[in-house]
Amino acid sequence: MTNPRRSGAIVGLLVAGIAAPVATVGALGGSGVATAVAIPAGIALLGYWYRAPQIWPEVDRRRARAAVLIGELLALFALVLGFFANWAISTDEQLCGNGAASTVALGIAAAVYAAAGVLLLRRATRLVWLWPLLVLGLWATSIVVRIALPGGHGFCES
Repeated sequence: MTNPRRSGAIVGLLVAGIAAPVATVGALGGSGVATAVAIPAGIALLGYWYRAPQIWPEVDRRRARAAVLIGELLALFALVLGFFANWAISTDEQLCGNGAASTVALGIAAAVYAAAGVLLLRRATRLVWLWPLLVLGLWATSIVVRIALPGGHGFCES
């Protein structure tokens, strides 16, 4: 039986784990909207680190928090790696079309990322190796959906 609170906490961690660093980079670039997202997302991420023993009660308190911290660091590495791979593939395959294809693709990829995370991250130890793979899967899903969608193709200026 799945615990809805645990599932919600895992989705929240996955979202905050990506939103906080991305928004922080945007905030450092001077975006007011990014600043408004970065602060609560960073606080939420810190809250999920603190509450890790309640999310994964079967794991020692320190190990649960360490899994969140290490998983976040590896997920950030995967986010950066995936970003550059996504850019290279998009440019090479001419996936820079106008319209809503990229937004729709990112929305579908985010939904797959969150759903897969809830199903797969039931154990804290999986955060360390599976969370980065989920982030790479998010980028891969985005590319596949953009290839499949009409309007996702177009010339890329690099």
